[in-house]
Amino acid sequence: MPPACGPAGPEVARGARPSSGWVSYRLSLDQAAARRVGVLAAKAGHDDIVDVAVVEGALRRDDTILTSNRSHIETIAAAGRRRIPIIDV
Repeated sequence: MPPACGPAGPEVARGARPSSGWVSYRLSLDQAAARRVGVLAAKAGHDDIVDVAVVEGALRRDDTILTSNRSHIETIAAAGRRRIPIIDV
């Protein structure tokens, strides 16, 4: 299951599952976005382009990521020199 991301809200702080207010983004890469994703993939040494694209977008938008693969998301975010709020699903 690909990771999903959306705005962090009070339910995240309480550790509950997110409900309303969460957004699922369709990945669409123009040339500039593809370049950002490629640079981040190279820095992270990660070849799952969907994971990298989700992290890149979350870094830009200050989103929280829902994922079943926390270790991949943390590795990619660390390459971007930022921490991202992550919720395990």
